[in-house]
Amino acid sequence: MKYIFLILFSCGFYSCGDSPTVTYKLHNETIYQVKISGFSNRTDINNKPFYKEAEVIFIEPFLSYEVTWDTGEGLNTRTYFSIPEIDSVRVVFNDEKLLVLKCDLSDTRSCHAIFQPFEASITQEDYESAIPIEEE
Repeated sequence: MKYIFLILFSCGFYSCGDSPTVTYKLHNETIYQVKISGFSNRTDINNKPFYKEAEVIFIEPFLSYEVTWDTGEGLNTRTYFSIPEIDSVRVVFNDEKLLVLKCDLSDTRSCHAIFQPFEASITQEDYESAIPIEEE
């Protein structure tokens, strides 16, 4: 009985501490408000495509967005977005210009920094690479 009590007490005491977390930061280094949408276009185990869209991130000029995740929450495939395995991103600058970024998740070395952990920036260079949004 002592051992059972000791084990239960130890487990309860161990779980009282803070769980380890990781923080991701995304900076807007432009004079424009940015709206960032992340997408996951994958296939399931039956090779059927499925599509998910993350919550939109809004960042005002020269400000940052920060999110903290517990270290067990799909950490190896999650960054700034509300869903893991983001492979394409749309960045809209002041509803005037659009930048589309894509990444092959099997090799992210040549991808934009937004696909990398733990900190990235949207820059003036990104704005200059964006295309004007056509009015309908």
